[in-house]
Amino acid sequence: MVNVVFAPSAVGLSTGNLVVESNDPDEPTVTVALVGEGIIPPDIAVSPDSLYAVLPVNGSTTQIMTINNLGGSPLIFDISEATTLPGVKKIEVVPTRVSRDETIKVLKPTLTKRSTSRTLAPNVHRLPEITPHDFSKTATNPIFPSEDTIYYDDGAGYWYSIAYVYWAQRFTPPQGCKVISALVMTIEPGASCSLFVWDDDGGLPGPLVAGPYSYTGGNWPDWDRIDITTEYIDDNDFWVGIYAPSPPYAIFDEINNAGRTYGSNDGITWDEYTSAGDLMIRAIVDYEYDVVPWLSEDPTSGTIPSGGSMDIQITYNSTGLVEDTVYTAWLKIDSNDPDEPTVNISVKLDVRSDTVPPAVPTLISPEDSSIISDNTPEFIWSSALEPEVSYVLQYALDTNFINGVATVPSLTDTTYVIKIPIADTTFYWRVKAIDSVGNESNYQDHPFSFTVDVDIPSVPALLSPSDSSYINNSTPTFSWGEVTKVTLEVGGQNPGVKGRSLFDEEFSISQAPKITRSKGIPLGTPVTYTLQCALDTGFTNIRIDTSGLTSNTFASDSISDTTYYWRVEAADGAGNHSGFQENPFTFTVDTKPPVAPTLISPEGLAVIDDNTPKFIWGSTAGNYGTYTLEYTLNGEFTSGLVSITGITDTTYEVRSPLIDTTYYWRVKAIDRATNESEWSNTQSFTIDVGVPSVPALLSPSDSSYI
Repeated sequence: MVNVVFAPSAVGLSTGNLVVESNDPDEPTVTVALVGEGIIPPDIAVSPDSLYAVLPVNGSTTQIMTINNLGGSPLIFDISEATTLPGVKKIEVVPTRVSRDETIKVLKPTLTKRSTSRTLAPNVHRLPEITPHDFSKTATNPIFPSEDTIYYDDGAGYWYSIAYVYWAQRFTPPQGCKVISALVMTIEPGASCSLFVWDDDGGLPGPLVAGPYSYTGGNWPDWDRIDITTEYIDDNDFWVGIYAPSPPYAIFDEINNAGRTYGSNDGITWDEYTSAGDLMIRAIVDYEYDVVPWLSEDPTSGTIPSGGSMDIQITYNSTGLVEDTVYTAWLKIDSNDPDEPTVNISVKLDVRSDTVPPAVPTLISPEDSSIISDNTPEFIWSSALEPEVSYVLQYALDTNFINGVATVPSLTDTTYVIKIPIADTTFYWRVKAIDSVGNESNYQDHPFSFTVDVDIPSVPALLSPSDSSYINNSTPTFSWGEVTKVTLEVGGQNPGVKGRSLFDEEFSISQAPKITRSKGIPLGTPVTYTLQCALDTGFTNIRIDTSGLTSNTFASDSISDTTYYWRVEAADGAGNHSGFQENPFTFTVDTKPPVAPTLISPEGLAVIDDNTPKFIWGSTAGNYGTYTLEYTLNGEFTSGLVSITGITDTTYEVRSPLIDTTYYWRVKAIDRATNESEWSNTQSFTIDVGVPSVPALLSPSDSSYI
């Protein structure tokens, strides 16, 4: 028979020929056509990568484990259980007490699921020697090739006649095991004895987990083997002991027992026995028992198509388990994935006397939807009101805690201060409590959000009243330039803004995002303003002080006529303040009009022979005031009206000659606050620039005599 192996290096059809040459004279050469197709192999992925459950004694619960096939062909899998990590080398055990420079070892083989036979290296030590007082006799050394034996006796035995009738020997397995049998050696044959298995309780025999098993003792120098019919599994210390009324007597080795041997007269109260060595008791255990009794899975095998998945129901059952104990096992998932043929999933069952989780902490600060100007904020939450509680704090960029999650574990206080400044953006935060036995509260149903904004808004530009202005409005409206900020947006994979880290770098972060800036609604909105108006530049004598203004204008109540100084600062929703202007504006309120000017020239009813007359009046407008001059052809100022405004002097000379006629004129004053006086009294004048003709002489007539 010829084995032909097809190992394609690529996807697709491959062809070839197998040529067989022989000494067959009729057919010396035979050619066999070979055709093979390379397909995309299956690709296993298991979620989650570990399993953990908490139960009280005699409880049960289920979880879901999902097996996915990410490859291009069907995935075939099979699930088995183990109490040690599958595929690892077994532990070599060296007891703590040895004699004559001998090393007593128990060698455990590599785990093979549901194996029926194993090769176990024999216990390496000399045959035990039984020496009651000065009497010596050789005993049979028990070797069980298919079983693991834990023992501490060094092979030399002594018997003692003392008051104790219960004896117990403590065993420490190097890993989880099932106790199968015990080997016991006693002195007096034919005596009625009993065997017990106890769980360890703080270094003493504790709860009885198997037995009593009655047997007839005293078969020395041979061993009595007592099978443990009650299934007992342990991964910590356990005790095997006997009830042996006198006679028979218990047999010990010659080396002090280092705290492993205890005696009792009632099986309840135990005394450490140090006069001799370890009891001649051995424990036969199975490190490769087939079933983890508290764990089951459904289904245990199957086929998953390409791109498909299958949910596996994992069931935990704590019936008969010891409380306040964590049980560990592994799920071994074998499949036809060529790159990962075996996936090992850690499984832990935490059996607790207390399964009540602590209360969910109440979030306090930063408050929900708050905007803060502190980029190293302090998180504060309520206590879970239980002793020895720790907390886990999480903050992230989204309410589902997927993007950029930072986790701070093992906090023993109800506060935490971020140590490295975080970026300006919106965060979500939550806290859960964990009690001393590992019960976890839920996170809050509604996580709190807060926005970090440490960017200071710009100082507003003052607009009105303008600097050094005069106004005649006692209820002025103040206005200033609107302040806008930039928006921080999340996206990408590059953390940090302005040299600041997005997160507290003390802890690992998932999917840290990039923070960019763009125009839009300010991050720290709403921006509000504070307006102050005072009688002095130091703003100690303030007349208007109002804050929280959401508009960039403010209409004041009536203020008196005098000079004022005013300023504005902006504040964002995070409490960042721009500060006031270095140079506040000043303005003067003047609501009193000037008196009407006195007309000087032309005088009233005057007849002048100047057709570009010069108007003159008295000064009343004050500094920076102006005047308005009007002249017309009638006293109602409706005919031929000429109006000249903005005259800064108290004179005005007509530039274009006027016709000879009678004119009426008046003047009013406008001060720098634009207050207007009443019109002055109206005066008239007549222009007459025509030369009269020479009169004709009539009488006495020329040359007449009268």
